[in-house]
Amino acid sequence: MENQTSCNIACRGVLEPAYFWYGSDYRGDNLHYTLSYMTQMGGSSLLDYACYYAEEPYGLLRLAYGSVLGSWALLNCGDEESGYGYWFPGKEKDGCACGGFEPLYCGETWLNQPHKGGPWYYSCEIDLGFCGGLRGAAAVVAEDEVSAAQAIRAIKVEYEEYPFVLDVQEAMKDGAPQIHEKYPNNILKHTTIRKGNYEEAIQEPGLTKVEGWYETPTVQHCHIENFICYAEMEGERITVVASTQIPHIVRRVVGQALGIGWGKVRIIKPYIGGGFGNKQDILYEPLCAWLCMQVGGHLVKLDIPREDTFVSNRVRH
Repeated sequence: MENQTSCNIACRGVLEPAYFWYGSDYRGDNLHYTLSYMTQMGGSSLLDYACYYAEEPYGLLRLAYGSVLGSWALLNCGDEESGYGYWFPGKEKDGCACGGFEPLYCGETWLNQPHKGGPWYYSCEIDLGFCGGLRGAAAVVAEDEVSAAQAIRAIKVEYEEYPFVLDVQEAMKDGAPQIHEKYPNNILKHTTIRKGNYEEAIQEPGLTKVEGWYETPTVQHCHIENFICYAEMEGERITVVASTQIPHIVRRVVGQALGIGWGKVRIIKPYIGGGFGNKQDILYEPLCAWLCMQVGGHLVKLDIPREDTFVSNRVRH
């Protein structure tokens, strides 16, 4: 691990005069193709090492933080006043991301295309960089609820509104906004329930036939105990205590989510304060286990308030 970290540091700048050099990965020199997706992935690795293994972490934390932020320097976005993008103005280019930065004014991309310096004009593998950046900066883990609440309030989120449909029939029509590309017209599966012989039954004299669409309102189970779980590690084994109705399935899914063998996952299901079927799904257990691993195996608890059970939890219909 020490050798790997040393090599990680060797290919990125520590004291550099420009943002597109600081923390970047170098492919032989620092005059071509900086701030690539490897910048952020290497920064995420440095953060992990600095937080959990390094005896003197502070210099590494500064370098890793600069690397994690590298991908956002290549993001082309803005409002109307700024022209919808610092690098490539135009509303149609708002939100695009460049694949790297070319320090020289006259150069070529790795596909031998002419480039006049600055961010590249196509995306390359920038998504990998965003994944590395988000992994290092996406979750808030705190020692107490007050610290967590203060950290959450400090996070600023800008939302982009997408078209939506609130009616099931409208969502299945051509031209409706698509959720998943693999399922045209938003139809995941066709299911038929049949009992008896329909063709014979409709021939019966005096039969009353009822056809129509019927809807039920959204219903939350409202069990006394909201969902709660906590996780901690001992060596390579992780233990998750959860208010669940399906501990064996939780064990399997947690192992799959973390990429570890099921034998290293232990699920404890104490007596629960009501479930009524709501806790027959995997809810937050994999997230809790993952957060535990990110903080070196220390105890992490997820306690869901009543309000969240209505807006971001499983409901009955």
